[in-house]
Amino acid sequence: NLVAEFVTPTKPDPAPENYKLIVSYAKVTLKDGSAVADLMAVPVGTELKATADEDTETSVFKSWSCTGLELTEEQRTARVVYFTMPDHDVNLVAEFVTPTKPDPAPETYKLIVSYAKITLKDGSAVADLKAVPMGTELKATADEDTETRVFKNWNCTGLELTEEQRTAHEIYFTMPDHDVELTAVFEVPATPDPDPTPDPKPNPDPTPAPGGDSDGGGAAIVAVAAVGGAAIGVGAYIAGTTAYLKSVLPEGMAIPANRQQLAVALWTAAGKPATQSTALFNDVAADAAELQAIRWVVDTGLMSAQDGSFKPGSRVGRMEVIRTWKTYQQRG
Repeated sequence: NLVAEFVTPTKPDPAPENYKLIVSYAKVTLKDGSAVADLMAVPVGTELKATADEDTETSVFKSWSCTGLELTEEQRTARVVYFTMPDHDVNLVAEFVTPTKPDPAPETYKLIVSYAKITLKDGSAVADLKAVPMGTELKATADEDTETRVFKNWNCTGLELTEEQRTAHEIYFTMPDHDVELTAVFEVPATPDPDPTPDPKPNPDPTPAPGGDSDGGGAAIVAVAAVGGAAIGVGAYIAGTTAYLKSVLPEGMAIPANRQQLAVALWTAAGKPATQSTALFNDVAADAAELQAIRWVVDTGLMSAQDGSFKPGSRVGRMEVIRTWKTYQQRG
C-alpha cells in the first residue's frame, strides 16, 4: 500500500511593521552608530540613537521636543538620547536657544599720578594704576604740605576739573574712557616784601596779650602772622605756627591742610561728641567716616556749609586753623 502524507507548511514570521521617523536639527543612527536604512520606514523595535546638532556662536542646545515618544526629564535635556522605535510614527526636534552673552569686562586705562596718593572712593587700594577700569570711582589726595612747599593746585590731562576741585587738596572723580595724568602742583611759601625799617626805639616793656596766657600762646602766633615774616622771615613764621598748632592739636595729629582734616581735628579735641544733626552734604559721602565730625563743626558754628556743600578738600591756611581753634578754645 502506498500512502501519500501531507503536513501543514511553516509560515515565515511576518515582516515587522515600519513607521516614519521625522527628525529636525539632529542626526539619528542605529544604536551602534551605523546608518538607518530609511527614516520613512523604520521597523518597530529598532534601537536608535539621536544626537542634537552642534552648538554655534548664535545657538545652543536646550532640549528635545517630540511627539510619539516618551522621554524622561533627564533624556529631554541630554544632547544624546537612546530609544526604541515604537509602533507608530515619531517626530523628534532638537530645540536651540540664543546664548546669553556675559557683560564684557570694562575697558581699562592708565592713571599716572605725581605727588599724590590715589585710592578707591572708599579709601581702599587701587589694584593696578596701569589698568584702571573705566567707571571706577576714585579719590586723589595731594601730598602733605611741608615747611618748604605748600599745595597750590592740580594739573591734569584727560580729566575735567571744576575750579573748586582744581584747588582742593582732595578730589573725587570717575575714571573716564581714556588715560589720565594727574599731578599735584606745589609752590614755595611766598615771603612778603619787608616793611621799611622802623625807627629804633628803646626796649619797651612787653605788652601782655589780651586775655593773659589763656589762649595758650595763640595771640603771640597771630601777632607773628600779622607781620607775616616781614620782621622774622617766613621760616620763623612757619616754625612759630607749627609749634603753636602742635601744642594744641590732639597728640599725634598732623596739622590740618584742608577743611575735612580741620573738622576731624576739632571734633577729636572735643572728645568726639555725638550730634543730633542728620545733615547730608552733596560733596561728602553718606557713609564717610568723617561725616559725624563735619556735622558737629557745622552744628556748633565752628565751620560753615553753603548750599549743601562743605568743600571738604578745600585747603586751609595755618592762620585759618589758628583762628578757628581759638574760637573753639574760647567757647570752652
